[in-house]
Amino acid sequence: MITYNHDLKLITLNNGSISYCIYINSAGYLQKVYFGKALNNHEDFSEIINAKYLTSPYYDVTKGEEFLYADGYKSDLASLELHSHGLGDKKYSAIIIKGENGSFETDFKYVSHQIYSGIKPLKSPMPYAKGENCETVEILMKDGFTNLNLKQYITIYSDKDIIVKSFEVINPTQKAVSLTRAMSMQLGLNHTAYDMVHYGGRWLNERAEMVNRLHDGTQEVSSNHGKSSHYENPFVYLKEVGASNEYGEVIGFNLIYSGNFKFRVDCDHLGMASICYGMNDEDFEWNILPNESFAFPQAVISYSYNGVDKMSQNFHKFIRENLIDYKHDKEYKPVLFNSWEGCVFDFNTQTIIDYIDDACKIGTELFVLDDGWFGARNDDFRSLGDWQVNKEKVDLHKVIDYCKQKGIKFGIWFEPEMINFESDLYRSHPEYALNRQSGNLSLFRHQLVLDFSNPGVVDNIYNQMKAFLQEYPVDYIKWDHNRDIGEHYSKINGNNQGEVYHRNVMGYYELLYRLTKEYPHVMIEGCSSGGGRFDMGTLFYCPQIWTSDESNPVQRININYNTSVGYPLSVMGAH
Repeated sequence: MITYNHDLKLITLNNGSISYCIYINSAGYLQKVYFGKALNNHEDFSEIINAKYLTSPYYDVTKGEEFLYADGYKSDLASLELHSHGLGDKKYSAIIIKGENGSFETDFKYVSHQIYSGIKPLKSPMPYAKGENCETVEILMKDGFTNLNLKQYITIYSDKDIIVKSFEVINPTQKAVSLTRAMSMQLGLNHTAYDMVHYGGRWLNERAEMVNRLHDGTQEVSSNHGKSSHYENPFVYLKEVGASNEYGEVIGFNLIYSGNFKFRVDCDHLGMASICYGMNDEDFEWNILPNESFAFPQAVISYSYNGVDKMSQNFHKFIRENLIDYKHDKEYKPVLFNSWEGCVFDFNTQTIIDYIDDACKIGTELFVLDDGWFGARNDDFRSLGDWQVNKEKVDLHKVIDYCKQKGIKFGIWFEPEMINFESDLYRSHPEYALNRQSGNLSLFRHQLVLDFSNPGVVDNIYNQMKAFLQEYPVDYIKWDHNRDIGEHYSKINGNNQGEVYHRNVMGYYELLYRLTKEYPHVMIEGCSSGGGRFDMGTLFYCPQIWTSDESNPVQRININYNTSVGYPLSVMGAH
């Protein structure tokens, strides 16, 4: 599937359906020269290399050690795999590095490459694409200013029209550097005649379809909410003008990540489009110490020359077969009944048992006890962070045994990443909450966000959840996340506050990773006030996500349909 033509200096990814071609030009840069329907002969490749858009009618010639281009290469005409930053190339770059001397020049050039079967997994707990039905080209580059190494990974699958791209920055020097932008991919397109389709919205109206024609300048879809958010979903696609569900070119994009993201398209004066996609660089700065590295989340591209439906089917198959890690995903998912709308916080053991009886009458196969079973949680002002059963309120052993008698499964609600002022955990450890340097904290839903960039916080919540799961044999966990991250000052990160957003996401993955490994029989459903964290990163650990808090079936029609364009029906939860 992946070949290298030494004479043409051309790396080609080809699965018989699509091709992706990269030219190593004489200046040492990687140019994307083709992405589309499969090319199957060398004459086509030669024509691509000689295409007029790769060269300029005027160009500079290399003289001595001056930084000039040669052989017709001119940066403002090229579609590079990675644009330089702080030099003559003024296109938006996926990577910005701040050197020890404070400079921002970044100029990675080709050193070597290797091709191998499979895909290189990211270090756990970072979620990643999987599978042996693929091949990867790993390209090594080096920055002439900082002497940092960069690896780009590009993977193609044999049985689906999917490309996966990511970078890894490696610091082999004895000097620390700062990564101030770390986006996972760039992609140049030879024209701008596309509609950009993205899915905005709000709570109770997630993933409303938004269609915008590409135009000159910059268009951007992003989240800075500390999660993928209700307001924009990481799934975006470009649809060639005139394309339909069954006809025309469609290019879909998604990110295997659950935090802040940015999808940016720049349309230039030459009628070309340049896409950059990955983690949002707002408030981001990551320090790479000597002999350390930083791996970027993987970006997933779905290509279709047969309209929107084929692009959608590519993603569906990829998510089911190459992303979700839950070993029981292929099993039948039970019909779920959730207690929240019926009783909120007002229940006891007998009312829950009566509720189970009523739920069974309508075909329930999984009963879920929602909020209110722990600590002093009789309202939403208190006890988040205190994950011990309130035994005076509910006999959970009796409830679970009753579900078994009725032949149904039992599930429970957690909100592991949140804390109330009125909680034993906050009274003992106020430093566990994300904060600000000074002044009053902003409250949403009377709660704060725990600092999951702090390993001690993750350990504390893990130990509480483990103690619960050791005592109570549940089949399912509803994992909620009911407020955005506002303040994001961490008391343990010192001057490295630019790392907090990403470390917080990694703490979320760490907790999921540990729990799913120790309790693989427990299915975890992702939830964030409904669909506020509906993304590929969460799906790696949670084979199902609560699609929206909007339970009205008529209102749900558009939410479910639009969600299904980027995600398979099997991952969409409904109560």
